[in-house]
Amino acid sequence: PLGVDGARLVAEIARGRPLGEALGLPAGLGEALYARAHTWFAAGRHDRAVARVHAAGLAAATDEWDLAARHLAAFAACDGPDTPPELRREAAQLGRAVAQRQGQAR
Repeated sequence: PLGVDGARLVAEIARGRPLGEALGLPAGLGEALYARAHTWFAAGRHDRAVARVHAAGLAAATDEWDLAARHLAAFAACDGPDTPPELRREAAQLGRAVAQRQGQAR
């Protein structure tokens, strides 16, 4: 359906050709696509923030409070205007728990 001959593609890769060449992409297109994708994923998208908050929650659930704090700091760094308010509230609640636990550990 996509017009890609899978057997030929696998054979080309097995011969050592880079994926872009094996697909028949114009020279430089792979690098341009990679640069664009890197920009998209580094732009503070809220899906990255979701992963950070969930990782903080998992760390907190296993009593790894310093790790939870690091994940929350990473969340803060990628929090942006598209971040859902519910996610911000969850992060704030986790942040309070982390601060309380870290205060008790000192």
